[in-house]
Amino acid sequence: GSDSRHDSAAVLVEAVRLCAAGRGCDWRPAGWCEGGPRLLPPSELQLLPRAMAARLVATLSAQGVPASETNASLALARARWQPAAAAKALAEEAAAAAEATSEGGGAAAPGSVCGICFEPPAPPAELLSLRCGHEFCSDCWGGLMTTALQSGAGCIHTRCPQPDCHVLLPAELWQRCLPAGTAAGAWSMLHLRSFVDANALLCWCPSASCSTAAALVTESAADVACSCGT
Repeated sequence: GSDSRHDSAAVLVEAVRLCAAGRGCDWRPAGWCEGGPRLLPPSELQLLPRAMAARLVATLSAQGVPASETNASLALARARWQPAAAAKALAEEAAAAAEATSEGGGAAAPGSVCGICFEPPAPPAELLSLRCGHEFCSDCWGGLMTTALQSGAGCIHTRCPQPDCHVLLPAELWQRCLPAGTAAGAWSMLHLRSFVDANALLCWCPSASCSTAAALVTESAADVACSCGT
């Protein structure tokens, strides 16, 4: 529709359709006919990167490359939401994981201790390793992740803590070991922030206490009145 009063939900549906059609996180190729900026709260904004991750998983699945939506989302964030780069990274990771499995990598040896605290894990903690085979307890993994989150957006590139190891932490490990509560919430918000920061047509409300984003039709400056009053 051309009605400039369309609410954000209507615009969101179109934005998701564009993402699902493979037009990336920047919607300039199609544009929006309404002509004005739209306010997207996190509950609506998060549907956009999810749509991109789902499409990437479907594309990789058709090519015989296994990938979860959580890992696809993380790969997209690492690639600044460029699907082609993310797909390449996931395909390479899947190949490396398959090779490690065939060589017996990643299996925990009986009686192993954590490579950080040098103690056997006390239940419910457990030893977990990546395809590199370096073992650390879930508590130490969680501590590593919590510390990494303090560095901001760069935490998505966190690697195995073993010296000279370059294996990146997969999304499943983040979900499994990151402490619930504040840390988990910060991780989710970080994904949204990376999505907005990579999109020339999205910007955050300048209020530090607001998490609403504005979606613009063009890169021209526009005055936007946020629902928080800013």
